[in-house]
Formats: sequence, C-alpha cells, structure tokens
Amino acid sequence: MRKVSLDNSIAGPRNRSAQPVEPSTDVLELFFDTGVIFHEVALPVPLPDLISGFVIVKGENERAGDTVRRAEPGEEPDVEISAVEHLPELQGRWLPCPYQLSCAHCVQVFLSDGERPGQVKALLAIDTMQAEGAQGRHLDAALDAGRPFRPLEKNELGSFLSHAVTRNFMRELGKQGVDRAPFKLAALLDTLAPLLPRIRFAKLADHTTVPVSLVLDFGNSRSNAVLVETHGNGVSSVPLELRDGANPFRVSDETFGSRITFLPTPFDDTEHDVAVGHSFAQPSITRLGREALDRALETPHRYHCSLSGPKRYLWDEKASEERWHFALKQGEEYRPVSGRLLKHIFDLGDGIAIREDGPSTPADPRYAPRAMMLFAMVELLQQAYSQINSERYRKFQGREGLPRVLRHLVLTYPSAMRAEELEVYESLVRNAVVLACHYLHIRPEDRPNWNPQTRGFDRFLVVDEAMAAQMVYVYQEIV
Repeated sequence: MRKVSLDNSIAGPRNRSAQPVEPSTDVLELFFDTGVIFHEVALPVPLPDLISGFVIVKGENERAGDTVRRAEPGEEPDVEISAVEHLPELQGRWLPCPYQLSCAHCVQVFLSDGERPGQVKALLAIDTMQAEGAQGRHLDAALDAGRPFRPLEKNELGSFLSHAVTRNFMRELGKQGVDRAPFKLAALLDTLAPLLPRIRFAKLADHTTVPVSLVLDFGNSRSNAVLVETHGNGVSSVPLELRDGANPFRVSDETFGSRITFLPTPFDDTEHDVAVGHSFAQPSITRLGREALDRALETPHRYHCSLSGPKRYLWDEKASEERWHFALKQGEEYRPVSGRLLKHIFDLGDGIAIREDGPSTPADPRYAPRAMMLFAMVELLQQAYSQINSERYRKFQGREGLPRVLRHLVLTYPSAMRAEELEVYESLVRNAVVLACHYLHIRPEDRPNWNPQTRGFDRFLVVDEAMAAQMVYVYQEIV
C-alpha cells in the first residue's frame, strides 16, 4: 500500500517537522444551566503545522468497509495530513470539539481567518445544560463538576469519531465536497487540542448568585437594552450584545433595529450541518438588528419571513394570510418555520395562549403579527443569558467567580398605550420568559420577575417612556 495524501497523489517525505506547542494552561470557569456560553480563544500565529498519520484497516468483507486508526509511534502511516493545509474547508462552520466531559458534543468550535496574515480565530460555544443521569445526551453534574477537563487528545478520539452523530456529520461534509472529512477533522482536533483551555463546571447551588437586570426599551423602529448590576459602590451597566448567527465573531452592542426575521438557530441540525446530538436546544427561531434586515432583504418577497417593529402590531390578533418562512435558502426553496418553540404556539395563534405540547414542524404556521413580540423577547433573553455568564462579562463587572442570574426584566411602554394593548404586551413577555427559561433550563426560582411569595411573576412593563426620560434628566442634575 502506498502512502498517499488526501488528494490521492503519491506522498513524498514530509519535510515539515512538528513545531513545539506550549499547551494552554488556561481554565475556563463556567456554571451549569446558564445557557450557551461563547468564549473566544487566542491561537498562536501562525497555527502550528502538525502532521497527523493514519493507518487504513481493511474490513473483513466489502459490506463491513474499511476503518481508520491512528498510526502508532514508529509505524508507517498510510495517510498523512496537515490540518493547516485543509483549514479553509473547515472554517466558517461549527465543528464538534470533544472534551473529557460526559457529553461528547456539548462543545463546538468555529474557526475564521483573523485580521493578520496567517492568523486564525477560534470561538468556543459551550452548552451548559446538565441533567442527572443524562447518559451523554447532556452534561451530568455528578460526573462533570469540580475539576478542569481538557480536550481529547489524538489517541482518545476513536470513540468520538465513531459516534453516530459525528459519523453522520462527516457524511454531510462529504456531500458538500469536503473529501475524506474524517481525516481532516481528526487532524484539526489534533492541532487544536493543546491550544484550547480546560473547562471547569460548577453548580449554581454551591455559589452566591449575582442578580442582573435587563432593561429594555423596545421601540417601533429602534431598540436599546442594557444589563445592570448593583455593586457595593454603586450601579454599573453594559449594553446588551447581539451575536450574529451566521458569523458568531460579529457582535454588536449598539442600538439595534426592531425588525424581526425568522432564522433557525445555527445549532439546529435539521437546518444546518452540525454535530450537536441533543445539546444546544436553543429556543429562539428569530433574529433582530442588522442580521434580521440583511436576511430579509436577501429573501424573495413571496416568502413571508419578516416584520418591521412587532410592537406596532400588538393590536393585530388575526392569523397571517401567508405561512411564515425562514429567511434561509435550502436548495432552491425557503422552508416554512419550524422549531421546538413552535410546539407551544397554536398554528393560527397570537401568542397569548400557549399549549403544553404540539408539533415542532407545524402544518400551517400563520401566526398573528402580535405573536412576533413573543418571538422577539425569546431571542433577546437567549442573547442575554449567553452574555451574563460569559467569562468576559464576569471579568468586566468584577466578582468573576460568581454566577449571574437574570433577576429582573424591565420594559418601557409608551405613555399613550391603551390598557388592552398593555395587557397583551405583558402577556406576550410573560409567555416568552416561561418558554425561554424552560428550554434554557433556568431554575424556576431564578426566572426574571418571579415572586416566590405570590408564586407568580411581577409585572414586566413598569416604566412609562415619558417618566423614564424625566428620571434620566433628574439623575443627571443630581450627580
């Protein structure tokens, strides 16, 4: 058998030697059940050009097929590959990044070119959901808490690469033109493993939690949101960040457009080629801000996918005449909306009444325009939860070793809003909180505005816009 490269050419001697890599000593401290957390990793420039070797083992018969294993030290490999050479084929998509955790697919990595020549940026996404006895479907605090876990090394990847979820993902990559995807993915994981931080999870019950308030001014055209914490010496606030779904490195903390557009979460394995298993069960199926506008403009008008300013339509309870579609082209078509959140929304409903369960792929998704406010609030809550327990946010605010909980959600409302519309608005926000917290596995007592004395939610719409402007003026005069 000849030694070959991945383009089937005869491979000559590889002159590149394995460059010494200093393993990362960083430990990323996270907390269970705090949503999907994003963490950017600084990789060396250039990325180490390591050579990975594989041996092809012939199957017992044609039906069994060939298998692949790592070349042992001193053994002549049949295939040698440099991950750096094939990096462009794997960039721009979420890739599974296995750790020593009980859940094989709860960590994903997204790679992109950096600003400097030869620079590669890496972004980790970690699903912190845990469940007792999860058996690999999710994290399990009994197995994954308390000590730092590192990425799997090359001699530990066998079971991960043969996992049904991983194998299906690699088949999909092959359909997209990524030839011999198992070799390329394995070589890339070899290269990245020593460069990534270890991850240590802790239980919320073992720590004092820091309350955070999300204050939202949702306008007809433009909206603002800030995250507020109280410290011993005062109050600090930072803008809410909206992370782009298509390019997760693009994060905006500016005033954002109120247009809402249906887009599946980037971890939805029914709409995207990702290897997530049961992890990353994010509820939101919409986007706001610049991404919402861009995707809506790219979608043909015959597909009903977007609405400008859902607060304008709180009065409109009638079902839409057309079915709602994702602003995402699949083949030659744009699919009707689907997702786990829709299990709780009646097909012709307005979001005021929600149900216990239903189909995640509704037959006739013609939701009333007022229901778009519910979808918008779920998206904003999902973004907020990802931000407040990220390492970057905790370091900026101080007390970085303590977890955050979203204790309050405060919304402004127009002074002239009719009482009927105000109650509709309140109901939609409350339903959004219930559904978002359910799917993000937020503890019931930690849900925004939950009052343990009344066993219900306090009001979310508590600040009149005119009063809010006056309060800002008075505050500035005082300080």
